[in-house]
Amino acid sequence: MASDSTVQRRWVVDPICALILLACVAGHLLHLRHAEALWLADSAKYVAKAEHPLTDSRFWIWNAPPLYAL
Repeated sequence: MASDSTVQRRWVVDPICALILLACVAGHLLHLRHAEALWLADSAKYVAKAEHPLTDSRFWIWNAPPLYAL
């Protein structure tokens, strides 16, 4: 069986770990809300290709591979 000091320490450590985890998750979510999307050199090409539906011939006949935007 666990000693009284181990049980007592667990009642202190578990809530502290939970608060730290909650603070990290909240900080991550707040940071993501204000973060900008990563824009790479080929991002404009990808966005232009993705604007066409699959049924549009311009999606399939273009200067990029057919599955580029998928």
